[in-house]
Amino acid sequence: MAPQVSFIVLSFNYAHYIGQTIDSILKQTMGDFELIVIDDNSRDNSVEVVKTFDDPRIKLIRNEKNLGGAGSFNKAFQHSSGTFISNVDADDWIEPEKTEKQLQAAQEHSADIVGTWVNYVDESGSLHPNSEALEVIASRQADYNLPSTWIVQNSFCRSSTLIKRSFHEKFGLMDPELVRAPDFELWLRALSGGQRFHMVQEKLTNYRLHSGGVTHADPIGSYLEIAYTFRKNMLPLLNKWGDQKSKAELFDWFMVAPQALELPPKQRFRVLGYLASANRELSYREFRDWIMVDSNQESENAEEIGRNIACIFRYGAASAKLIEERRYSVKLEEARDWWQKKSNEWEMSFRESRQKCDTLKADLRAARRAAAIAEKSAKAAIAQQQSSGTGLKGKIRRILQLVK
Repeated sequence: MAPQVSFIVLSFNYAHYIGQTIDSILKQTMGDFELIVIDDNSRDNSVEVVKTFDDPRIKLIRNEKNLGGAGSFNKAFQHSSGTFISNVDADDWIEPEKTEKQLQAAQEHSADIVGTWVNYVDESGSLHPNSEALEVIASRQADYNLPSTWIVQNSFCRSSTLIKRSFHEKFGLMDPELVRAPDFELWLRALSGGQRFHMVQEKLTNYRLHSGGVTHADPIGSYLEIAYTFRKNMLPLLNKWGDQKSKAELFDWFMVAPQALELPPKQRFRVLGYLASANRELSYREFRDWIMVDSNQESENAEEIGRNIACIFRYGAASAKLIEERRYSVKLEEARDWWQKKSNEWEMSFRESRQKCDTLKADLRAARRAAAIAEKSAKAAIAQQQSSGTGLKGKIRRILQLVK
């Protein structure tokens, strides 16, 4: 019988991390799963670390040659049988209740892809010094079924996701030509295909940022993969929705993104021209060569289109209006954040005052009960003294009896 979940762990030279990853999966509060570890021809002792775990649910696959992250995932998927797929990188780890909560969310929200908020850690596993800034994107409240939410913001950390197997069977696996953003391409493909997303708003995934990570190692490569992905999946969706504002924001990002400034102007304009044109569909490798190497009439036309777009955005009246609107929007957001902060402070102060008031009320009730008990005890003592003749009147009566 097929397991409910297939965990796929992609491993490449992470011997010092993968043990923690596997241990976190084995500690999940739901136990109906298989764990497929695919080692991408590691040169360290990653395989030996995996073999130290004695659990029949673990399957180890070793690539004879390096396939990369996307190629390794695709291979592991073919060996999996779970109704849901959870892809956890070998340098990350997950909290025990993560999968159980995601399965519940998938059922309650009819979601095809379920993510969680992320806790960012450094190489040692401690809280990353920039975690607060990073969480603005990955741990935020948003409607992930709207295209505008995804304008060059990948909020779904791959290690956090739980995906229905049926999604891959219908829409395909990862693009093996992509190295930096295959998961981002997959999410946008799902969005354009009408698949539903849901985010569990708890930090149930621990994402490790370190010098050996792939995603941020090549800014130009990341920029080109994102451009290819948005041209393929996002722009047709924005056209379908008629979302011109998001399209403007998208082009603006591709003009001023830090990664774009590392490209020569000619290549940068070609990217803008390719985004705006209705050129034939290309594979990513063809697209990269078309941008970086080729020089033909088609690429020169795209370059000219890109120059025109840049002029309109930088110097046109519409651009000036957009800039002013953004400035105003920033001020509104700052004001919103200020009032939100003050509101939180006032609410906290009110709660503290109410708590103090409740404490004083409780103390007053206790004092009243104590006073009532004391009064009752005093009356009882007086009554007892009077009845036993030990009071003042009783003493006087005894003295008079002696005098007589």
